[in-house]
Amino acid sequence: MRKLNWDVNGIELQTEAAQYAQKRLNLDVYNGDLLTYPASQNKFDVITMWDVLEHTHQPLQVLAKARNLLKPGGLLIFQYQTQIARKPVLLTPLGLVMMLRAIYISFMEKTFNYSYK
Repeated sequence: MRKLNWDVNGIELQTEAAQYAQKRLNLDVYNGDLLTYPASQNKFDVITMWDVLEHTHQPLQVLAKARNLLKPGGLLIFQYQTQIARKPVLLTPLGLVMMLRAIYISFMEKTFNYSYK
C-alpha cells in the first residue's frame, strides 16, 4: 500500500515481527493488540484484519475499537478462518454496527436463553 502513497500503520502482537517491520521495512507498527492501541487523533480510511478475529478472546470489543478508529465512511475489511472456509468480509461503519448487533443478539440468546423477538 505504501507503493500507492498510502500512509500505512500496523499492529503486531509478536515483538520480533513488530521489530522486523519497524527496523527492516521502516513501517509504523505498534507492538501490542488493537484493544491496547492508544486512542489518538488519527482516524483511518481503511482497517484490515486478516485471520485475526478467530484468535481474539474479545472479538466484539476488537470490532468496536476498529469502528471507533475509522473515519466517517471508512472501511473495515477482515477475513476470518472457519472450519469450512475463509470468508472475506467488507463492511462500512453502518454494516459493522448491524453485524455487531446481530452477534450480540445471537450471543445473548445462546448464552442466557434470552429472546429479543
